[in-house]
Amino acid sequence: MALANKVARAAVSATTSNGSGVRLVYSTKPSWPFASSSSSSSSGSGALDIAVLDSSFNPPSRAHLALLLSQPILADQKHCYDGHLLLFSTQNADKGAGKPGDASLSQRVEMMTLMAKDVEHIQTASGQTANVAVGLVDKPLIFAKSTLTWDLLKQQQQQQQHQQREEVQPRLHWVVGFDTLYRVFQLKYYPSLQDFQQQCSQFFEREGTTFVCARRDPSSYPQLASARSQAQDAKEQARQEEDKLLASENVAPWVRRGSIGMLDIDADQAKLSSTTIRALIKDTGVEKQEKRRRLKELVPPSLVEYLVESRIYRDDHVQG
Repeated sequence: MALANKVARAAVSATTSNGSGVRLVYSTKPSWPFASSSSSSSSGSGALDIAVLDSSFNPPSRAHLALLLSQPILADQKHCYDGHLLLFSTQNADKGAGKPGDASLSQRVEMMTLMAKDVEHIQTASGQTANVAVGLVDKPLIFAKSTLTWDLLKQQQQQQQHQQREEVQPRLHWVVGFDTLYRVFQLKYYPSLQDFQQQCSQFFEREGTTFVCARRDPSSYPQLASARSQAQDAKEQARQEEDKLLASENVAPWVRRGSIGMLDIDADQAKLSSTTIRALIKDTGVEKQEKRRRLKELVPPSLVEYLVESRIYRDDHVQG
């Protein structure tokens, strides 16, 4: 936890002095995501498939962890991603810089770093090579954030080229929830239809990036929950909502191209909500030990003690 705190403080102190772009505040290796020698963590295909989890991390949940560590369904013949990036945008397309009571930037970086350490531990324990990074970006929309991430990868790759015998081609896979995928394709976030189409072309065609989207838990649809329908009926209706988006004019071409894939994660984890976690943390009627017990089912392992002891989200805690 001391390392996470140190990383968070350094990140905040440097944020105001840096220009636009993706800035790594923590990484498993200095040359992330590339190996520091001729050996590479990629497969024989020469591709370096990287899962990007772009979230508010307010706080991270086990659903976030499951999504980040999900099977790379759009990466050929791989059982896990070659690298993982936890990315936080300091600007949100709908919420701006956030609202009072949210976790501060330093707190989010600290939580992201703790989660990154959990990913490293899980990867190492399963015999995989840990290759994780935590990054900050100042753009609100995914297409812009993805291009900036690509710019970072190019810089990292150029610095390593003299050590690499073979050029490794990185590929980004944005692992997202259904709400995020839906917002990406809403034209109100773009200056014009032409601008939207150009950004899609840049993202999917020139950069070769994909969306891996977790199917939404049917109970999270208010209109389905209020209908009091049977569980199977609710699931079918939820799938119809997903299919409607995937078949829409602006999305269908990229689905056919194999650039958008749907993923099922554990049903219990799919139901997890950061709002529920914050409510538990704020609940003064729940003893610390009981909070620890409940949080173990809700958040990555390293977050439990932090959320209980840091006084984050408490009404009497001043955000900094």
